[in-house]
Parts: sequence; structure tokens; C-alpha cells
Amino acid sequence: SDHFEYSDSGRGVYPKGLYEMLKIFHEKYQLPIFITENGMSDACDTLREKYMVEHLLAVKQAMNEGVPVMGYVWWSMTDNLEWADGYAPKFGLVEVTRKDGVIHRKKRKSYELYKKIVQERYLTEEYINEIRDDFVKEIGKERNMTRARDAQTALSKYRTQPIRDIDWGI
Repeated sequence: SDHFEYSDSGRGVYPKGLYEMLKIFHEKYQLPIFITENGMSDACDTLREKYMVEHLLAVKQAMNEGVPVMGYVWWSMTDNLEWADGYAPKFGLVEVTRKDGVIHRKKRKSYELYKKIVQERYLTEEYINEIRDDFVKEIGKERNMTRARDAQTALSKYRTQPIRDIDWGI
């Protein structure tokens, strides 16, 4: 759909969906919620910071409306094996490369954002706007995708797609 941005692995980016699900689960179960997996595959690390901020703002809105969110964990700390897609999707805050039987790890820029969030437990409006401004500079640039245009079919090699100017906010 032209209304969504997609992760490299073809999953739609929809922070409002997280907000809506938090509200629904709270209404139905009346229990504290711990978000154990929220993340996106983004090999170039160009969308991940905005994704993280927009989803955390969705969590904050739900909390402001009484949803007892007890914690949030990014998925995943390192690039990993995805059962259906192998090592192609890059979900990690830490890039993992494998060559000649040796594993190398390198922190991505988004790692530093998550570290800041965990340590400070707060993001200023100025910092949020800086992340959004940095994202705008990426619009139109090509990025790798590991799914076909139908967002269903896994690919054996990457295709490219431009980053689009879509409002992710709730």
C-alpha cells in the first residue's frame, strides 16, 4: 500500500497499530503489559531510529491514557537467523557479519539511540525532532528489501526501493 513504509523484510510500519493493540489488550485483560519484541529489519539503519521513536511515542500515548506498560525491549539486539528468511533481514542494533567462519559485530547508530533511551528513560522533544529531521534527509534514497513488492515473497537476493515521505505518527 502507498500509505505505509515497509521494513526491509516487507512488514508495514504502523506505530498507531501498537497503540491500538495496547489499548485493546488493556481493556480486555486489565493486566500490566511488557512489550518483549518491537523492531524492524533495516540493513542500512536509515529507518530504525524513526521507527523506534514513533513506536515509543505510541507507547507513551497509551500509558498517558492509563495502559500499564511495564517495559519495552527492542527486537533484536543483534542481527539474527529468521526462521523463514535466514540471515538476510537485519533486525539488530548490532550488525553481525559472517565471513570465513568468523563472526564480526559492529554497533549501528540506532544502538546509541536505544542506549540513550535505556539510560535516560526519556527523550527530549528536541532530540525527537532531530531524529525526524535526519529521516527527512533519507527520503528518496534507495534501500535494500528482502521481500518482493507483494510484501509476501522472500527473495534470494535484494531488490531496492526508495524511502518514502510518509507520516508514521499516530
